[in-house]
Amino acid sequence: MVHTSEQTDNGRVKMEMEFEVKSSPSILFNYISGASGLSEWFADRVNVQGLKKMVFMWGTESREAEILKLIPKKSIKFKWLDDEYKHEYWELEIVQDELTNDVILKVTDFGFADEMEDVEQLWGSQVEELKSSIGA
Repeated sequence: MVHTSEQTDNGRVKMEMEFEVKSSPSILFNYISGASGLSEWFADRVNVQGLKKMVFMWGTESREAEILKLIPKKSIKFKWLDDEYKHEYWELEIVQDELTNDVILKVTDFGFADEMEDVEQLWGSQVEELKSSIGA
């Protein structure tokens, strides 16, 4: 996993993590952008509401996210609707190396500096679930 970070104006840190995923970009995109794919690795259940909103459920807890940007077969960017940090988002982007054809899932998220290790571990375990779901 490659990791970069930068400080934001409000003292939080923008984190970018990269995970190699042995999958075709089109299959991977279905797992990061569709409700059925996301419910296999990211949440217990995911419901789509309209064109721009998804509801993620874990046990009895749920959170709503707005889809800020969707680039087919490339990336999806979400914003938690209950997030107090109005300019923050989380993004899942597929990057394929032109020379090696390796497929990388780039995850962008935000947190406080003292939470960086926890955020990395959480995304690392989530991506392991993703790989297991895909069979990668």
